[in-house]
Amino acid sequence: MAITVVLGVAAYIGSELETMVANYLAVGAMLSLTVTVVAAMHEIDDGLKIESFKNGSLTLRGVSRGFARAVESRAKDTNR
Repeated sequence: MAITVVLGVAAYIGSELETMVANYLAVGAMLSLTVTVVAAMHEIDDGLKIESFKNGSLTLRGVSRGFARAVESRAKDTNR
């Protein structure tokens, strides 16, 4: 996560100075953010899975277990 923040700040500063390297830093920051999100989803393992990564988009499948429990408990409360 720290790499994402550092690259984002560097890209912002580079864009303020209008340097060519700012574009590369921005791409690096976005790639780092994507990798961080994917790694966090893998570590948490809460039921969401990445099905595919193509054409610049992530396709997610599954339902968060915490969300499913919340919906289930609310449905039980309203059915009483």
